[in-house]
Amino acid sequence: LLLAVESRSKKLIVYHQTYHYEGKLQSILPLIEDPTPIVTHVVFAALHINVTYEEERHPKDTQDPDKPEPPKPRKKRRLHLTLNDHDPYDAYYDEVWKEKAALRAKGVKTLLLIGGAAHGTISELDYAPGSFESNRERFEIAYGLVRDLLIRKQFDGLDLDVEEPMTQSGAERFIRRIRQDFPKSFLVTMSPMAPGLQGGRELSLLDYSGLEATCGHLINWYHVQFYNGWGSAGDAAGYEKLVETGFDPSRLVLAVLSSPVHGHGFVDLDQLGQAIAQITRGHPEFAGVACWELFASGRKEKEGKPTEKAWYTNLTAILGNIVGTSL
Repeated sequence: LLLAVESRSKKLIVYHQTYHYEGKLQSILPLIEDPTPIVTHVVFAALHINVTYEEERHPKDTQDPDKPEPPKPRKKRRLHLTLNDHDPYDAYYDEVWKEKAALRAKGVKTLLLIGGAAHGTISELDYAPGSFESNRERFEIAYGLVRDLLIRKQFDGLDLDVEEPMTQSGAERFIRRIRQDFPKSFLVTMSPMAPGLQGGRELSLLDYSGLEATCGHLINWYHVQFYNGWGSAGDAAGYEKLVETGFDPSRLVLAVLSSPVHGHGFVDLDQLGQAIAQITRGHPEFAGVACWELFASGRKEKEGKPTEKAWYTNLTAILGNIVGTSL
């Protein structure tokens, strides 16, 4: 079974963020209940680094009777992690982590997305050598929290989704640090919006061509977002522009919406299949497809009969996932 997953010629990646809906677990297990799992990778989203300030009084901070104003309390800066809205170590996620273990047992690789649309996380990791020492200390604290979670929950990789400004040197340093602290088998991916790899700019303001030149050997592949106004997966034109810019199609995953409830730019399977066929004719080494997200895949609304398994089964057929090169 493990070989069956590892030998897929194309990656089929699903993002998993809506773990519960109306109090009910949104299980990913139907995607691995057949002898061979339908998907190759699952990216758990989204990890955030949060800042809080706690008042802290020192024993010497007693009020001076000769001064009318009491001493102001000191504020201590603290960081904590949340996976969406809850602590990742909270019992709220116990069932989710059990399902994650089941995925790994079937040979499906599991990654953790950090960043995304909620701002603040990236700034905690954006330390560049030569900046103030306090910034380095902030980075070490934030990075330590992320590193420990990756280890304790036995993730196979990290997906860096930068949707707020980040310095070039900060991105390079973070990627190099991950590579330093984890084994070679650990996956490092990024999820840029398509213009970032087409010679333009997007929310991160990163120069991805420059990043590819300095750290490309440390990044396994890119999940390139073709939705929400950043491009269209309805034809091959946008993908072709990525290749023309100089990126290797074997490391370019086409990231699409699995349902119109998740944003703008949803493309149905018929049209998506035509685009994939166009891409693979020109680039047989095309890396595959990533879908945002598991919940409501294949449906036009949040409620309704489960359609997730059918969506990914059909995508598997479109990709022609037969025995081929190793992932």
